[in-house]
Order: sequence, then C-alpha cells, then structure tokens
Amino acid sequence: MLSLGYITQAEFDEAMAAPLTARVYGLSAEVEAPYVAEMVRAEMVTRFGTEEAYTGGYRVYTSLDSNMQRAANSALRSALLSYDERHGYRGPLAQLEADVLEDPEQRAVAMAPYRPVAGLLPAVVVSLEVGKDVEPSGEEEAKGVRIYLPAYDEERVLPWEGIRWARPFLSRNAQGRFPSAPGDVFDIGDVIRVRETSSGLRLAQVPEPEGTLVAVSPKDGGILALAGGFDFFHSRFNRATQAQRQPGSSFKPFVYAAALDKGYTPATIVNDAPVVFEDAALEGTWRPENYSGRFYGPTRLRDALAFSRNLVSIRVMQSIGVGYTVDYMERFGFDPQRMPRNLSLSLGSPDVTPLEITSAYAVFANGGYRVEPWFIDRIERADGEVLYRAAPLIACDDCIESSDSDEGWTEVGFDTAAADDMAAVEELHRLPMPEPSPAPRTLSAQNAYLMNSMLMDVVRQGTGRRLLQLGRSDLAGKTGTTNEQRDAWFVGYNGDVVATAWVGFDQSLPLGAGETGSSAALPMWLEFVRVALDGKPERVLPQPEGIVTVRIDPDTGLVTSANNPRAIFEIFMEDNVPAEDGGDRPSSGNGGGPSDSLF
Repeated sequence: MLSLGYITQAEFDEAMAAPLTARVYGLSAEVEAPYVAEMVRAEMVTRFGTEEAYTGGYRVYTSLDSNMQRAANSALRSALLSYDERHGYRGPLAQLEADVLEDPEQRAVAMAPYRPVAGLLPAVVVSLEVGKDVEPSGEEEAKGVRIYLPAYDEERVLPWEGIRWARPFLSRNAQGRFPSAPGDVFDIGDVIRVRETSSGLRLAQVPEPEGTLVAVSPKDGGILALAGGFDFFHSRFNRATQAQRQPGSSFKPFVYAAALDKGYTPATIVNDAPVVFEDAALEGTWRPENYSGRFYGPTRLRDALAFSRNLVSIRVMQSIGVGYTVDYMERFGFDPQRMPRNLSLSLGSPDVTPLEITSAYAVFANGGYRVEPWFIDRIERADGEVLYRAAPLIACDDCIESSDSDEGWTEVGFDTAAADDMAAVEELHRLPMPEPSPAPRTLSAQNAYLMNSMLMDVVRQGTGRRLLQLGRSDLAGKTGTTNEQRDAWFVGYNGDVVATAWVGFDQSLPLGAGETGSSAALPMWLEFVRVALDGKPERVLPQPEGIVTVRIDPDTGLVTSANNPRAIFEIFMEDNVPAEDGGDRPSSGNGGGPSDSLF
C-alpha cells in the first residue's frame, strides 16, 4: 500500500509498530464426534455427489446428544488407558542423543514427527532427578522426572505418582516388577507420552487394543453418541459400524427370548453339565464349558442368564431347534443369512457390529418394538430451507399397531435420483411432512417384560453387578466375552438409552487373562452412563397385562405354597405357569411346557 501511494510513510510506520492482533480463525466444534462427522460426509456425498456436497453450503443436524457424546469419548479413552496400564509399560517411542537433546532447534526437529493422540502429548525426558520427598512411612522416594513438552514449549515435572504404574510389559499375560525409582523406567532422552490428569501429568502410551461405545434411543433408534475408536485421526476405522465381531454371551438374551416363545419360563430348570457334540460344522468334537471351568448342575433359566452359564444356553437352543432360533433372530434386526446354523449360535458366534447389537437390545428396552438406527435429523440449504428431515419409526404403546414394514426412516420430500433439475427438486421440497409412524412389534410385551426382568438380574446379582454402585434400579444388560478373551462386551440399557461398549484388537488377538466383558468393557459403560443418566429419573418397563407373580420352589422351578420356607417369587406369562409341587407335570403347552423338563 505504501509503494502504491495508498498510505503515507507515517501511516506505514505506525502500522508496523502496532502489536499483532491477527489470529487464525475457524469454526470451533461444539462436541468431538469425528466418526459421526465422517458418516455424515459419506451420506452427503451419496445424496448430492462429491462436488455439490462439498460446495453446496448445506447444514446437517444430527441426532447426537452432546452431553452423551462427550461422555462416550471420555469413557472409551479411560477404559482403554486403564487396560493399557494393567498390562505394563512397553517402553519409549524413541531415544534422542545428548547433543540433539541439548540443542533446542535439533530437539524441535527430532520431536516434530510425534503428534498428540487423543490428548496424549509427546514429551522427552531431560532429567531423572527432580528431588526427594520423605513419605509418611519414612522411606525416601524420587519425586519424578523433568520432561520437555513440545506442545507447550516448556519443561514440566512428571511426578512419581504418574510413573509408578509402569511395570515392564512382558506379554499380555505377564508384567515385570513395579519400579522403585524413575531410573527403573526411563533413560535421559526417552521420547514418551503423557496425559493431563487432575493430579498432574501421568505417563501414558497409545493403547494397543481398540474399542467403541455407541448409544441409541430405544424410542426411535436415533444415535445419541458414537465413539468409533480411541482417536479418529490415529485410525479412521469406525468400529461401531464397521467392525464385525463375535458378541459372545451378550448374544444369549436373543436365544432366551426365542425360548420363552417356545414355552420356557424364567423358572425353567436346565442342567448345567458337561456335554460333547460331534458336529462337522464345528470342526468335529466340541466340548464347550463355562468361563470358570466349573459346572453348576440344575439351574433356573433366570440364574443361567445372570451368571452366563454356557451349557444351559446350548441345551436350550438344542431343545428349541437351530432353524427356529436362526429365523427368530430376524425379530431383532439380524440377517438370518449371517447366522451360523449350529449350536455355537447359542454362545454368540455370529459376526455383528456393535451398532447392530445395540439396535437389537432396543427391542428389550422399549417393550418389544424394532427400531432402526439413524443419525441425520435434517439437512438444510444455506438459506435455512429444509431439504430432508428424518421420520423414524416410533416405539409406541398407545398408537395403532404398524405393519411389518422394515423401513427405518423416511425421506421428507427429497430424492436426488428422481430430481432431474432444480425445479423438480424444489417441487419435492414442498411435499408435506409425513405423520410419525409406529415401529413394528416383533416381540410380545410379555416376552419383553420377562427378558427385561432377567437382564436386570444380570445387574442385581450377576456378571454386571458392578453397576450397583450407580444406585439405580432401572439398569439391565449383559456381558460378553469370546474365546481367548478376544472380545469384551457389555450391552445395557434403561428406558432412555441403549448402549454398547466393546474392547478388542482390530486383528482379533487375545486381550489377556482376566480381560472379560465385566472387567474390560463394563467399566467403560459404567463411566458413560454415570454421566449420560446423571439427574435423570429412573425409567423401568411397565408390567403389561398377561403377567402373573407366583411362589416357586427354587430347586424345582415349580409352584409352591407359602409354607415353603425356601419359596421365592417369580413372574410368568399367565398361560405358562408351571405345575404345583407334587402335581402332574405337563409335557408341553399350557402349564409350563419345557419349564417342567430337566435336561
């Protein structure tokens, strides 16, 4: 401007002397949801084409709940970092030579390739001695080490409290001794990662396994939260929608629901005892067993689900039939063609995505209606004109029963394939919004209520009892662990949200001894729900007509008198109450059916 004569020399000098106030400007995200953003991007490209999707100025609104999304991100990362600490420290990322460490320019160049990952900051150890503290026990203990953090361009202290977990990683089933001093863990020049915590910096590393947490509304299937992995920019593979994994015991409730429609009850007695199958589909001889390696004998179906007894599930499916069970899975949205047609299905052998099983559990949570997951609420032009609005099928007790339509949601007057020009598109925009449509009922209200009661017992006394610390009585769910602890699951719900937590390796490797659904996945689910349901009232499924409560003998599963000191209460469909103690035991149909059989 000076050279072209637009300003004087004095104005130029004044401008040059003024402090710099310019800054990079960009939109700030309300919530971190990159996996959902990528789902939206792909959907927009499909609808509008690449060029129009990127340049059309569209605004897309999703079904996400920002509070739940933040909780999902935090819970997923916390669970994976906890897993990683349990299995030991794998050592530094690299080692900087002394001359590089001492030269700020060389150090900056050497550290440049190491970028933050999900809040884990790269750092380099510059000194092992920060000072000494005297512990209450009288023992001296090093305070920690001094590190340089490129993200802040400053040196800070990594305290001993954030280091002492770092036993050497030997294998996923073995770790070395806990360190007694920083020198047991670090050398000067080690390139490491740290994370900020409420008590200061803590040594960290990018977890080896991955995970996902996805939550949907049981009312209409809207995706409320979705964290597809530890860090989208580290791995863009969306485990919630793309990972096909075996669900293990978290699949058992669907088999039990099928059994209830065949005359089984929560009081049915099934023998949890060794069994051997000769089945070519299962590679010859199959000797399934419980996770504990023990067998528990005659077991009521309710307890078998709560404590995840494998042999009971196998015998139940053997009784009701493989073909029947496979076909029944369609009620929950599973493709029967993808179900293995053998007894391994009873233990959760099909490959499903976490989003699929979350949607399937919504059938239990909403009282028997099948809803389809969706994530785009509406699409608007830059001027605010609505081009699309979701119209999901609603789980509804009070509205007219719907047909068997499998359509999950409907486009509101927009079909790019049918619109040859913008005039046609604009005409479609003016179509009236459709009325909400009821979701199809695929499970009877009575079946859903019985399953909900049994799944609540998983939390009250079974493998999910860690959730009792939340102090809520409306939670239900099921753990799942696959062979060699390759997958750890917890799927749970109340009336407001259905959520799935999964932990595993993308390459399907063993997680290590003890890494079950209750130890690896359930803590993630617990941390998520602690935030997601904070302050929300309890919501339990109301009892439908056709359910009765009677006293039974817990050893026989039969109706007993009030004089029996061991009697407990159980619920049944009113046309499937078992016989009384000492009475004739019907073989099928009304009066109990398989509940009177001892396998």
